[in-house]
Amino acid sequence: MNKILAVLLLALTTLTASYAQYYDKEPIGTVYEYEMSNKLMGTSTITQTLKKVEGNVITYEVVTKVPGMKQPMTMENALTFADGKMQYSVERLLALSKNSMQQAGMGSNIDMSFDGEAGFTPLQGKVGDKLPLTKATITAKVQGMELNIITEMTRNEITAVDEEVTTPAGTFKTIKVEQDVKTTTQAMGMNQSQVTKQITWVVPNKGVVKTETTTMGQVMTTQLVKITRP
Repeated sequence: MNKILAVLLLALTTLTASYAQYYDKEPIGTVYEYEMSNKLMGTSTITQTLKKVEGNVITYEVVTKVPGMKQPMTMENALTFADGKMQYSVERLLALSKNSMQQAGMGSNIDMSFDGEAGFTPLQGKVGDKLPLTKATITAKVQGMELNIITEMTRNEITAVDEEVTTPAGTFKTIKVEQDVKTTTQAMGMNQSQVTKQITWVVPNKGVVKTETTTMGQVMTTQLVKITRP
């Protein structure tokens, strides 16, 4: 069971990173490279290639290389950039979660469902803006076992604007968003909760260039390291 939990949480962590996306009206074929790292997991690379732009919907091919995994995880991801927000669909989240778990070796007989509210990343705003506090449950049935991961956001607000952030890709003026999220994992009578604190730096109307996620004293940093245009 511990292996299944670890793989599911890894898949969800990878998906979280895959929504750290940036778009500055570059041409099709532009590659955005992120690195996701902490002391326990090492450094993963997330390569996002711009595949298609249809109105406000931006589609990427995402390839994630995780230390210790034989094969990289490949998926297609699409987000909507509109009304000062970056949003994803619940249906796509479930499809990507299932695909990630299958590629991580959990088999093909996986069923997943979502109940609750999907959040969004703000692309504009001012200091003090309070953003929606969402709650959702992802249920996964895999290898005859049912697991529930419940996420409840208890804080979600813009705490700074025009904050300069430097990554290997350059220096950006950003909106700083701070969130507190309680995550409860339920499986085989186990009920385990933890609180995650996340800081996201967003370039207005373009997307995410850096996040820092702290859980149980461990810091996971995801940052944009390179943009390659065709």
